[in-house]
Amino acid sequence: MASVLGLRIDPYRQILWACASPMDEMEQSETPGQSAVYKYDIKTKKLIKKYPLADPEMSCVFGDMCSDQKGGFYISDSKNNIIFRTNERTGITDDFFTSSQFWSIQGIALAPGGNYLFIADYIKGIFRLNVATKELIQLPWDGDGSLKSIDGLLFYKNSLIAIQNGINPMRVTRYFLNDTMDKLTSMIVIDNHHPAFNEPTNGCLIGDALYYVANSQWSGYDDSHAIKPANQLQDIVILKADLTRIK
Repeated sequence: MASVLGLRIDPYRQILWACASPMDEMEQSETPGQSAVYKYDIKTKKLIKKYPLADPEMSCVFGDMCSDQKGGFYISDSKNNIIFRTNERTGITDDFFTSSQFWSIQGIALAPGGNYLFIADYIKGIFRLNVATKELIQLPWDGDGSLKSIDGLLFYKNSLIAIQNGINPMRVTRYFLNDTMDKLTSMIVIDNHHPAFNEPTNGCLIGDALYYVANSQWSGYDDSHAIKPANQLQDIVILKADLTRIK
């Protein structure tokens, strides 16, 4: 198994999903394996199924994933700017969508009902994909805050929670959508310049609580991708925000 960069839980089916890709920083990188999606039974802790790529030689970086109500999973590949989808019939992770408009896709999030897939582009901002028609639009934004450098993305009550780690200061932001979900209307900052921030990345929602990785440790590797000495590393920090208290 390669480096795990995304995790999601299907609470109704008690399934843990993981997406993994070979990375230079991982242990045993000389035998890296391939990008794939893994499906585990939470109760038994056993692997149910592995969904490899149709092309085993293809090099990808699976960074984030989200599920629809039928139990299928979408996965973002930041290396090739492709959205993949697991195929239960074939047991393969298939190409689902790509666009020349993408520069560097990262976090993805589905709206309730599964009609719209929101895609964070690290350079360009946020896109909305109609899953049925595959119509892609870039969400307009007239506000003051920058939409650049979004890594993690989550859908929450007709808004998008964005974890932005390439701007100064790094921050976690809530961007509100209009009723038709084709425009961003306003924003509030959930947290910024937190002392624990060191490339915050992905997170998850449990009710109205946001949990996210504050320090993803990318600075914990040297130029040759080797991990630095222990005294130069940090303890992992998970931060929690009560979204009902942030207005």
